[in-house]
Amino acid sequence: MRLFHVSSNNLDGKVLIPKIPDNILTKMGIENNTIPRVSFAPDVKHAILAIGYNRIKTGPKILNVHEPENYRTIKLRHSDYLTANGYVPDADETLETWVLNSVRLKYAGKIQVIKPLNEFVRIKLPGNQEIKNYYWKYKVLDGDIEW
Repeated sequence: MRLFHVSSNNLDGKVLIPKIPDNILTKMGIENNTIPRVSFAPDVKHAILAIGYNRIKTGPKILNVHEPENYRTIKLRHSDYLTANGYVPDADETLETWVLNSVRLKYAGKIQVIKPLNEFVRIKLPGNQEIKNYYWKYKVLDGDIEW
């Protein structure tokens, strides 16, 4: 199994240090806000989904895709663990996987995010509110990235 991390920057050879994500879900306590991590997904489709609709809609449309340089050195928490412990409300859908230690990345490819699809995941918020995270149509521009 491969793990993918997407970024607007090329992080080839960079070491990412686990941290608490700075987003609305961690600020509201809906997603775990105490365990530092680097987030990955087992495929590009789910890595994009986990970023969230608003960050993709307003952000860069060309994204670099990275994976751990050495899988044997990483300490993982898979989506089933995150769901079972209530750490990530949409981990079943996003397949989010945490790396809990520093991880050196290697470039895997580049994608162009084209448009949201009609398929989405609902994230429940307090007060009967929800956020919709959409799946996105994307095109592989470079690299050996499985669909």
